[in-house]
Amino acid sequence: MEYSSAVNTAGTKTHTLLRVHNPEGYSDNFNNSFMSTYFYYFRRDHLGNTREVWRAPFIVYAYGNRTDPAMVMQRTQYYPSGLPWSEGLVPDYQPYKYNGKEFVEMNGLDTYDYGWRGMYPAICRFNTVDPMAEKYYSISPYAYCGNNPINLTDPTGCVWDSTQTAMVQQMNTNITNQSTASNNQIAQINANPGAVDANGNPVLSAAQQAQVSELQFRVNDLTAASAEIATMGADQNHYYTLNPMAAGDPQITADPNNISNVTINYLQGDVGNQLHEVKHGYQVTTGNLGFAVNNGQISVTNYDMGDEVQTWTRQYSYTGLMTGNQAPAVGSQQYQLNTLGGFTGTANQINSQYSITNHSQITIPFLRGVTVGALGNQRLYNPKIP
Repeated sequence: MEYSSAVNTAGTKTHTLLRVHNPEGYSDNFNNSFMSTYFYYFRRDHLGNTREVWRAPFIVYAYGNRTDPAMVMQRTQYYPSGLPWSEGLVPDYQPYKYNGKEFVEMNGLDTYDYGWRGMYPAICRFNTVDPMAEKYYSISPYAYCGNNPINLTDPTGCVWDSTQTAMVQQMNTNITNQSTASNNQIAQINANPGAVDANGNPVLSAAQQAQVSELQFRVNDLTAASAEIATMGADQNHYYTLNPMAAGDPQITADPNNISNVTINYLQGDVGNQLHEVKHGYQVTTGNLGFAVNNGQISVTNYDMGDEVQTWTRQYSYTGLMTGNQAPAVGSQQYQLNTLGGFTGTANQINSQYSITNHSQITIPFLRGVTVGALGNQRLYNPKIP
């Protein structure tokens, strides 16, 4: 809110409400007996820059409640650095412009207020050192958005942002939606008990109790996922980038020139796989996984099959069902058929299908048996992994 102050003839200081701001615009012209309050709306672009300010229709009481139409009050264009220039429509009408930040022009300051720091758009530089400079040692601590203001924004003057924020928000939305669906299933089961106790009271059957327990496990694991994502976002030692792939091998990698920059590659549109790989990212945050560089090549350190149990469990918690192929268990009918046909352990081996419907199925022995396809002896994981 904005107020004006004045001192009357009696020496009393008074305050008058001038303007009330909200995320979509602002309102003013309060307590006016001649016309209604004005409501203004911002039209923004993909970077949050205020391009136009519209005033909504308002009523003029002094002229028989005449309604004046909506109109554009301010129109602003920007240089890539954020320096504003106007097309003649009251450039000083309101100060919130580039990235929605206040442009302070008093005494020729001409600086945007980003909270942590001020940004001088004439040269696209902040006026103080980046408090997160150690995360971006190869970039000037005064640079705005890694010198990429076309695609990136810096909401606070502390950490520059991009489409990554939207991707993380969507991931958390997906987690919330799946948790809600599982909780609804729990409520439905509890509302329809399938057994009675010794006194004839309706109670959940053993199968229903097991189903509720498994659903609750999945909800708890997804709740942990949201907390872990927040922890990764606050990680001062690593910078994570989500990278959806149309095809390829989902995995996490690091920049050989700066192993604190970690890329999380996952299959585009596959939320379960995304959460699988993000869990690996969290393992980097906690130190359970790491990276090393040898002759310019990146390798993963501290990695073991226990890490995969955690990531598979996370993926299952979201999907509720995972299917694929695994080498037939010794002594099974399929194993015997393969042995009789001479296929066991060969490229012609016929594998069994698996279906995961309970988190307890995800064990290290199980994962060691998972195969790349329905045919062949190629395992998904290297048997040398501890």
